[in-house]
Amino acid sequence: MIKLVNVRKVYRMGQTEVEALKDINMHIAAGELVAIMGPSGSGKSTLMNILGCLDRVTEGTYELDGRLVSDRDERDLAKVRNRHLGFVFQTFNLLPRMTALRNVEQPLLYAGVSGRERRQRAEAALQRVGLGDRMHHRPNELSGGQRQRVSIARALVNRPSIILADEPTGALDSRTGEEIMGLFQELHADGATVIVVTHEPDVAEHVNRIIRVRDGRIVSDQPVASPVRAADRLRELMQHAEGVAAGESAASPNAVGPTAAGEGATAS
Repeated sequence: MIKLVNVRKVYRMGQTEVEALKDINMHIAAGELVAIMGPSGSGKSTLMNILGCLDRVTEGTYELDGRLVSDRDERDLAKVRNRHLGFVFQTFNLLPRMTALRNVEQPLLYAGVSGRERRQRAEAALQRVGLGDRMHHRPNELSGGQRQRVSIARALVNRPSIILADEPTGALDSRTGEEIMGLFQELHADGATVIVVTHEPDVAEHVNRIIRVRDGRIVSDQPVASPVRAADRLRELMQHAEGVAAGESAASPNAVGPTAAGEGATAS
């Protein structure tokens, strides 16, 4: 599926060279759910750009689905992105004047898919992420979690080989973030290859394998023995919220206790 061999990425700024990636060797098989994790400046975003064919390697080779893509020109890379890769971004990157349905249709428009098929596939993708009743809403009429689901539907609509998610929960609250990670787990269970780029341990613990990057190098690559199930974490969050709400209700000075309520009923 993905194979990087001795990959280096060097940015040149005038007379200065910055080596962002150093001797990266990595293999990701079809159907994996993987996190690429590292602090700011570690090189994880550069690595994501290489994997997403948004940037080219300086040295080494990159194979995607058995095809060498590291020697492709920009035009060919654009075709690879459109046909094989789906992107999910922290800031959603939705077109504000378009409905959810029209936003999801956009990759198919660029791919030359006919109008009827575009609509059918976009509707199916939105149904898949639980937004069948929000297809005709614009982004400003949707919650943050719903906007991210539109972004995921857009990533799915071209039936990509790989879904690349860059900090997909960074702009979301804890509960909504769990819902999004649950959706990625469902897609993985259905056979999708999902790569999540993150600096958050709470996000990475949902995957099956964590590749850690620091100072432009892979410093560890390990399986996760017991990934967190988002459905279980959501249940815990809901139970905690219900407990807090019950405690606040009991502590409220305006709360009417059982004795007072009983006295009031007797007096009437």
